[in-house]
This record gives sequence, structure tokens and C-alpha cells, in this order.
Amino acid sequence: RETMSAELTEPDRDGCLRGIIPFTYLADGKRKEVEEKLRFHAFEPGEVVLRASCSDDVSQSNNTCDVSAFRIFVCIEGGFVCTDDNGCVAADDVILPGSYFGERSAIFRTARGDDIRAIRDGPSSAWSLESQELVALLKEHNPRFALALASDLRHTQGIFDAFLAFHAFAFSAFHEPTDRPLDFSGLIERYRLLKPALHPHINKNHLVDYGAWSYALRRLPDNITRSYNIVCSRRVINVLNVSNGNGDKTSHLADFTSSITGPGSSIQTDARRRTVWEVMPGKLFILLRELQGDYLDFITCLCIHSIEMKKLWQRLRPIPVVAKHLADGLEVINSGVSKEEAAKVTADTLAKICKGRLQERDQEQLILLWPKKDTLRRLLDIAIHHADYTVYLDKRGNSHAGSGDEHWCRRVRETAVQLIGEFDNASDSNLVVDIVSSNTHSVLNCISPYIHSHKSEIMAWGKENMPELFECGLNNEMDMMYPIVKAYFKCHPEGEQLAKKINQKWGIKSVLEREFTGVDVQLFDLNKVSEEGRKY
Repeated sequence: RETMSAELTEPDRDGCLRGIIPFTYLADGKRKEVEEKLRFHAFEPGEVVLRASCSDDVSQSNNTCDVSAFRIFVCIEGGFVCTDDNGCVAADDVILPGSYFGERSAIFRTARGDDIRAIRDGPSSAWSLESQELVALLKEHNPRFALALASDLRHTQGIFDAFLAFHAFAFSAFHEPTDRPLDFSGLIERYRLLKPALHPHINKNHLVDYGAWSYALRRLPDNITRSYNIVCSRRVINVLNVSNGNGDKTSHLADFTSSITGPGSSIQTDARRRTVWEVMPGKLFILLRELQGDYLDFITCLCIHSIEMKKLWQRLRPIPVVAKHLADGLEVINSGVSKEEAAKVTADTLAKICKGRLQERDQEQLILLWPKKDTLRRLLDIAIHHADYTVYLDKRGNSHAGSGDEHWCRRVRETAVQLIGEFDNASDSNLVVDIVSSNTHSVLNCISPYIHSHKSEIMAWGKENMPELFECGLNNEMDMMYPIVKAYFKCHPEGEQLAKKINQKWGIKSVLEREFTGVDVQLFDLNKVSEEGRKY
């Protein structure tokens, strides 16, 4: 080390980062501050700089430099290469003077895939900057510095490579010459490589990740534990008969309305407006809004569900014994016992199957995943299912049925005509449309004449049935009334129907969308709402 130090001396730091991107984008004063914080290192030929398994408290050995793993290094002299566990060069690229390395682990504090060593052709030297200093530069909101570093991470470090591979594989079935299903096992493998922040315990087979699983289940069809075969498509299939609103069934897509009464049944998705039909037991048809966000949301949630479902299945073994306990408990619950008794039977059955297999925490989390009387039924589904899914991506080909969004646009236009009369889309310059992105009750609550004219009645009902709302510190009476309205209408369905009729009279109509896009629309004709003499 003394001989090497004599051969390699630290050069002048002043201006040493000026020509190195991204540091060149820092102001002169800030860059000088960074240069003063640099640490000089001299390395012997072949010496390990960073280990593949580096952590912040990296263990030191004879051939490992005495530096923190989480640093960014700038090469001064010599060079550095990536090597495998045996010291063999893993890539042809050599990190030469003026280049840097270690930025990815310094920012994200993740282990490297390969070791980094000094080249064997002579001594090498480098400066290093601690991880927290680099992160502090990013937090100072210098957009040019951040963008340059981000570009490096994307193009040279390939931080999105795992996602691009997952994306390409997820859509690969669209390019197959035959109607083969998606290779779901292969997709799961590529999903694991993403290491999603939402799914932190993805590779901990002993630990069920209830947080990620709960998120996914709420965005998947309600009967996903009893389904095996899934078809995803952008086109509406003619086999689904629906009501045309007059009680007559038709398979003509032009007569689609929001009331599904076909051979299958519409399946609810709690946290995602997703159009799903169970066309036969175990088979789902999912109508996609579009082929990017909607499909990727579904398929990633299905990956989460499959992984966690299989973890739980492994821990429920032996399945015949557990299935017997679950079937016995379900028989009691389905015999018509009270809600309290059903909860006790569920808890007792879970205690039996959890003994020696699951912990008390698992029992509590499973009830939260599937509350009410559904917990045992879902666990029996999982015991039988084994997380085997077959996913087909429908290739559109030549179709004259039209897409779901085209049907949605037609329905919105027809409703607008009912409100204001016929109009010319292209030339009617007097038609002014304001679009408000909101939920389906906030704007309506503010404008609905029925709600405001029945304020005293609604508030009186709320004081009697929702007293806790009046004790939470809300000063504005209207802020209390709006949350009450939903519960009030649930107990007074006749009031909700009357409100719809009154709203329509005042120029307020709703387009309830359940088949095509899942996007409801409310149309307000402000000329009628604000018409003189109509006050409420």
C-alpha cells in the first residue's frame, strides 16, 4: 500500500468534477463544495472496490477496500471492471478516468449484481462521495443535475429493464400466431424481478404479504378465488345477451345498456371500475378500457394474488385435513346461524387450521381480507385452487362490433341530446362544455335541488342514526350533510328515486356505465339549473 501510494498521489481537486456529467450541471459554488467532500482512494491491481453483496456495514477482508459500500466513485487513473465471484471479468466495458460507478447502489441502497475491481494492469485511483451527499444534491431540486443522473440510470444502468421485460412478456400473446394462452408462470418470474415497492415481501415464502394482497384483491373481480380461465379483450362479445331497457333481450350491441341479464353475471370489483362477466362457472370475460394501464393493472394485481395465494396454500397443507375443518365450519354457517354465531364459528375454525400452520396475526389478517361470512369459503377456494390461472388475450382482428369507448361516447351524446336537444358536433359554436374530473357525488351534492330542499329532513335523520358525525368537529353543516346523504338514500331508496326524477327536471342526468369503460358521467344543463325563478 505504501509503494502504491508513492506511485499514485491525489491530484488537485479544484475543478475536478467540472467536465463530468451530471456534476457539470451544478453551480460553480455548489460543485466546489462537493469537490471538498471527496475522498481519495488508491487501489492495487485486481483489488476489490465493491462486492456484489455490499451493504453499509460491509465486512472488511484482505482484498476488500476500507470504504463504505454506498458511495459513488469517480475514476482518476487506471481503470475498473465488473467481475463475477471468481474474479473473471463479467463485461468488456472498462470504467476509465473521468467515468463514475456505484451511483445506483448509492441512491437506492441496493446490492450490486457483480463485484467491481481495479484492473490488473497497474494501480488505479478514484475519488468517492458518500451516499447521503449524493442524495442531498438530488433533494436540492436542481432539475438539470437530476435529469442527467436519471438519464444515466435509465440508459447505462437499465433501472427500467425489468419493467420493460415484464411489459413485453405481458403483451407477447398478442403477437403469437395462434390463440395460445399467456405463459402465466413466466410472467410471475418476470414480475418478481420488478421488486415492487408495493410488494415488499414478495420473495419471503414464510411470510404472507397481506398489505400487497389486500390491495390486489380489491382491484380484482370479486370471485377471483373461484375463477381459473380469464379472457381479456377490447371488444364486446355477442354471446352476452343484455337488456335493452324495455325488458327485451337482444344481442345487438347497439342496444347495450347498463343492465346485464345475459347467460353470465356481472362481477363486482371493489376498488377499480372494471367490466367483468362470469360467462360460465370458473370463466371470466374482462372488457378492457385500453391495452396499457387497464390491462397492466389487472395482470400485476393477478400476479400479486397468485404469489400470496400460493404462499398461503403451502402453509395450509395437508390440504385434506384443512379442507375438512373448513367444510365443517361452512356447513354450520350456511345452516342459518346468526351473524354473531357465524363470527364465532369462523374464529374457532381458523384457530383449528392455524394451529401449527399459521400465527395469530394470520388469523386476524385473513378475516380482514374476507370479512363477514366469507372467510372460510375463500380459504376453501384457495385450498382447492392452487393459484392456477389461464389468461387469454383476445386478438381483435377484423371486428365490426365497435369498441367499448365508442359505445360509451354514443351513450353520452344521446343523454346530452335528451337534455338540450339535437346539436351539430362540428359547427355548433354556442355549445360550451365544461369538464370536471370528480367522483360521482361531490358536484351532484352541491347542485342537486332535492338534497338542498330536503336538508332539514336529512340532517334530522343523520343526528338520530349517525350521531358520531356530529361529534367529529365539523363546523360547516353542509360538510356533515353530504356524508349523510349516501347512508340516507340507502335506507330510503324511494327518496333516491324521487331525487333522480327531480334532478332530471332541473337538467341533471346520469350515464351509469358498467359494461364498457366503467366511467360514470353526470351531465348538468346549467341553463336549467340556474334558470330564473327556480331557487332552492
